[in-house]
Amino acid sequence: MKKRVMKRSKKISLVMIFILGLALSQGFFLVEPSLAKTAHEINAEVDEALNLFPQYISGGKEFSMQPKESSSFQMSLKQDLA
Repeated sequence: MKKRVMKRSKKISLVMIFILGLALSQGFFLVEPSLAKTAHEINAEVDEALNLFPQYISGGKEFSMQPKESSSFQMSLKQDLA
């Protein structure tokens, strides 16, 4: 009886080791590298968006010509803080 228990536990441990090894090996092959953009790429996209802004938004040219301090968000923030 002791031999059967040992054989069964050995089989179970071998199956568990196989499953663990399979899971770990799949993890190495399925992981994708991070595809974060560089600062230069982000700046280029922002510049392009700022160039296209007046074309698609009515009043966009006047809005983009305003000084930064007089933007509506900053004005409302100053009013809220006062």
